[in-house]
Amino acid sequence: MSKVIATKSGSESQILAVGSYRPKRLVPNSEIVDRIESSDEWIQQRTGIESRRFADESESLLDMATWAAEAALKNAKLAITDIDTIIVATITFPFQAPSAATAILQRLGHPKAAAFDINAACAGFSYGVSMAHDFIKSGTSKKVLVIGAEKISDFTDPNDRATAFIFADGAGAVVIGESQEAGIGPVEWGSDADSRDAILMNPSWIEVRDVETQLTKAGSKWPNIAQEGQKVFRWAVFSMSKAAMKALESAGLSVNDLDAFIP
Repeated sequence: MSKVIATKSGSESQILAVGSYRPKRLVPNSEIVDRIESSDEWIQQRTGIESRRFADESESLLDMATWAAEAALKNAKLAITDIDTIIVATITFPFQAPSAATAILQRLGHPKAAAFDINAACAGFSYGVSMAHDFIKSGTSKKVLVIGAEKISDFTDPNDRATAFIFADGAGAVVIGESQEAGIGPVEWGSDADSRDAILMNPSWIEVRDVETQLTKAGSKWPNIAQEGQKVFRWAVFSMSKAAMKALESAGLSVNDLDAFIP
């Protein structure tokens, strides 16, 4: 039996450049509060949010993702043909297949690179960066474009007090490439499957797939994001701090070594 050729080893990785796109439309709290029987003060006190960006009809998820990718490539002084892998993190691309990643590649003019989407909600972009690092470390890829993009306003109920003021639209992208020194440190992977129902999109596509159901079941014409606000808040406060401490421990660092903390 022939021996399998060993996988090539790669190098360390680093973020070469970043890019972003924010929608044009700025939505202050005052535009939201009446529908959810709330106030600007209540929202700011609990979240710190004063305003958010919502995309309009001329700004699709693919548009925003492509514009962020173009900005990252420009800042890295690279062409799209220098990229061998693209990872897109999103939960709001309205098609199961083909992927948003392949559509973006086609728009950018490099349809032959490896491309796929990941569905990991808030953690999606971090998962994508970690995967890009591992691809480069293993020698599978040399330059990876990671994009996080959401047009979550399409899936938000504007009358839902738990979610209407929290989410927004936009896209960010990073180019990750080879490096002689480690530019991306250890990553702590994990999830909490027992709390998977705390944030969800409801109803499922199966429930709304026929016209009769859509017309007779109130609220089922289009799936919306829903969450248990207090449960999510408590989980985030305690779980994120634990994850941060584990990441510091893996990197051999302490809190005092940090210059910035971005949750």
